[in-house]
Amino acid sequence: MPEPEWDPSEATATATSELQEKHSDHSRTQRNRVQTHQEKSTATAHYHEMFHQQPLKFAMTAEEQNAAIRQAFVNDDTIPQETELKNAIGKSPSLVTPRNEALLHAAAKLIDAYSKNGCPADCGPDWTQEHVEAALLKGPHSSADAPDALKALQDETDDKVENGYARVLRYGDIMRNMPKKLKISPVAMIPHKSRSFRTILDLSFRLRHLGKLMESVNSATVKQAPAESMVQLGNCVQRIIALLADNYDPSQPFLFSKLDIKDGFWRMAVSEDDAWNFCYVLPQSAPVTNIEDILIVVPSCLQMGWCESPPFFCAASETARDVIEALLEEVNLPAHPFEDAMVNDAKDSAMSRLHAAAAFVNLVEVFVDDFVGATNNSDRTHLQHFSRAMLYGVHSIFPPPEVSGHHGQDPISQKKMDQGDGE
Repeated sequence: MPEPEWDPSEATATATSELQEKHSDHSRTQRNRVQTHQEKSTATAHYHEMFHQQPLKFAMTAEEQNAAIRQAFVNDDTIPQETELKNAIGKSPSLVTPRNEALLHAAAKLIDAYSKNGCPADCGPDWTQEHVEAALLKGPHSSADAPDALKALQDETDDKVENGYARVLRYGDIMRNMPKKLKISPVAMIPHKSRSFRTILDLSFRLRHLGKLMESVNSATVKQAPAESMVQLGNCVQRIIALLADNYDPSQPFLFSKLDIKDGFWRMAVSEDDAWNFCYVLPQSAPVTNIEDILIVVPSCLQMGWCESPPFFCAASETARDVIEALLEEVNLPAHPFEDAMVNDAKDSAMSRLHAAAAFVNLVEVFVDDFVGATNNSDRTHLQHFSRAMLYGVHSIFPPPEVSGHHGQDPISQKKMDQGDGE
């Protein structure tokens, strides 16, 4: 016997009634999830067509790693070509753009494509309105309902909207002409060491509906980011330890400096159409009794919680690391306005000048959004040059506001530098 057709207006009325009932007894009822089995998308087929001859290797020599990274960065197939992605990234300027020395890097073409078109996001089949409204009723993670977490999320959302990273919409304003790619995932507020909370979008959450599980955004995502960009991550700490062990000398200690990228993933955008894949409910102080009044946050950037965010971002940050290493080989670099925060005058001494004449080693590493510099040459001139290389290298991929035209803060976290991370 065929099932009756689904009536959107009837379902909306039912959903509103459920929402009223939910708040009347001040309890969150567990919503049901639906799982559908869909055919593989053309993008999935394209991905397998691209990569089936190059299976991922988990044990690679250093030469193989470097070759794989270079190949991924110059492979035109990893650059988004879809015409619908050519429309700008919301109305905010791109905050990751290769320039100056970075334009000479093999990855410049790839990063430039992400800058102009947004990072491609194929998050599986479009959701039905019934699925979307079930996710709206589920709402945010319970961690976002606590008063202090709620305020932190609302303040952060206001900041993101002001800086062009996101927009907030009322569901009733789009429900009758719902964007094709609209998907809703629960947002969580996780206690954090350096601030009250870190906001994480749970894109692995699978909604249960009518006794079945729906695909999550992550489980349905077609992998398009260059996975090779993360090959070096697992060896980062080991290389630092090996450097210290191989060059141990109490009279010539190593000095470290760290630069942190502010807002990290949020600096890499997705297209305006793809942004609908990463929406979440913004909780409100007063109970919402009508589904049409639910507020939806539409981010325009990569999200903490999406499985493709790390490799997309690492493609940019690893490129910046390579530029830093190249700049260290230059004879002279111009002064940088941030360098004084990285070079301590107390390190300038006769002993440090002797070290400058002796053999020394430098190391530059990056772990996602943290750039680490290490050297056992404590001469102030060398430290100044090292600092300039790091600063200009980061800015060659993550340009400062006066270059990007963005009214937000510099990509190099000033707060962390003020806390001494740069020294």
